[in-house]
Amino acid sequence: MELFIAKIVSSFLEIILAAAIPFLYWIFTERKQSTFLNWLGFKKVSKHDFKRFFVPVLGMILLFSLASFFILLRLKGVSTQSLKDCNIGVDIW
Repeated sequence: MELFIAKIVSSFLEIILAAAIPFLYWIFTERKQSTFLNWLGFKKVSKHDFKRFFVPVLGMILLFSLASFFILLRLKGVSTQSLKDCNIGVDIW
C-alpha cells in the first residue's frame, strides 16, 4: 500500500512540474500578448467550422476502429509467446 501511495504522489508531482514549466515560461515572456490557453493553442471552434472539423475526426475514428477490428480478427487464436514460455499462454479468443 505504501508503494501505491508513493506512486500516486510521484505522479501528481510530475504532472504539476510538467504543467509549471510552460506556465512559468508564458508568465515571463508572452503574458501581455495572449492568454495562456490561446498561447497553448486552445481556440474556440466557430459554429460554421463545426462540420468541417468534426466530420473528418469522426471519419478517422471510424477508419481506425475498423482497422483495429480487422487486425483483431486476423489475430484470432494467436497466443503470446512470452506467456507461452511460462506455460500460462493466453489466447486472444
